[in-house]
Amino acid sequence: MKTFSLKRIIAVIFIFSAFYSCKSDSDDVDFGVDQLKDKYWYSNLYVNGDYDTPDEVLVYKFSSNANLIRQDFGGRVDDIVGSWQLSGDELEINDKLQTSNQQWTVQSSSNSNQLIIKNVNGTRTFFTDNSLIQDITADAYIVQENIVENSAYVSKLYYGVDLIGKNIKSAKALFSKSESYNLTKYVIDGISHWRISDKKYLTNFDAAKTVKFVVTLSNNEKISIKEEIENVKLPLVPENGFSVSVTSKKVTVNWDASSMNSLNNVFYRVEFFKTDENETVYKSEFQPVDKDAAIQTIELEETDPSIFGIPLGESFKIKLIAFKFEDGINAYQSSNKEYNVQAQSVFIKGASF
Repeated sequence: MKTFSLKRIIAVIFIFSAFYSCKSDSDDVDFGVDQLKDKYWYSNLYVNGDYDTPDEVLVYKFSSNANLIRQDFGGRVDDIVGSWQLSGDELEINDKLQTSNQQWTVQSSSNSNQLIIKNVNGTRTFFTDNSLIQDITADAYIVQENIVENSAYVSKLYYGVDLIGKNIKSAKALFSKSESYNLTKYVIDGISHWRISDKKYLTNFDAAKTVKFVVTLSNNEKISIKEEIENVKLPLVPENGFSVSVTSKKVTVNWDASSMNSLNNVFYRVEFFKTDENETVYKSEFQPVDKDAAIQTIELEETDPSIFGIPLGESFKIKLIAFKFEDGINAYQSSNKEYNVQAQSVFIKGASF
C-alpha cells in the first residue's frame, strides 16, 4: 500500500487552492448570444448628478444583425451607435459615443435578465427589467414669444422643457454648473408632465446647449439623462397678424403665416388654458404650414359642452403655437412627436365665451 507524506498532501492542496483562486468569475460562463440579443439592457451609472459628471443612464440593445442600438431618452428614439460581438465570454462593444475601453469580459453570474461585464476600468451591471424608466422621455428647446411689456409687444426667449414618466417622484433640469431648476408636475390628459413652472426669460441664446435631467424615481433610485437644445428659433407671428373670434360655440383663430412659409416640418396648434398655460384644458389638432397662404385659420367648434372645458361666460386664454419638429418626425404619424421638438414660437391672447 502506497502512503503519502503530510508534506506532499499539503503541497497538493496548495496547488489546487492556488489554481481555483486564480480562476475569475468569468470562467465557465453559461451565457450566449441568444440570451444577449434583441432585448433592452439597462444600466444605471448615476454618481452624483452634477452637470459635468458623465453618469447618464445607459440602455443598449444588441440586435441580431450585430448593430448596437442605444436608446436616447431625449425624444425616446433608438439610434444605431456601432456594433457588437460576443465570442465566448469576451464581449466587444463598439459604441461611437464612448471613449473608454470597450472590451469586456462577461461574468459567470450573468443570465437572461442580468448582464455583468468587467474590464480594467471597472464593472458594469445591466438589467432587462427597466419598468421604472421604460416610459421616461425628455425634451428641451427654445421658445420665442410675443409678450406685452410696457404697453408694447416685445420678443422674449425662454427654455421649453417637458419630462414625462409615470414613476417619477421629483426632477430637476440643469442647464449649466450654476443654472438649474426644480420641475413641477402637471397632469395633462392623464399623463404626468414635469416642467419649469415659471418662464425664465433669456437675454440671448446663440449656441446649442446640453440639458441634464436628474430624476428621482418612485423607489428613490436616482438616474440622470441628457437632452440637447439646438440653436433653432422660429419666427414670430406679427403682433398685428393674430386675431381671434369667439362665440358661444365656436373659436376662429387667424394669423399671418408668411414668416413660416419657407420652413419645413412646421405645424401649428391652438391651446386653451385658464391661468397657468402648463394646465391646458383644450388642444386642437396639428395644422401644417400652408406654403401658398399668407393667412392661416384654425376653426374650432364645440359640438359637446365638455369639449373646450370652459364654462360659458368664463375668461380664458388662447395660445397659438408653431412647432418645428426634429427631422424625420411626422406630426400625424409619430407617436413621440410631442417630445421631439426643435423650437416653438408662441402668441397668447385673452378671450371669453
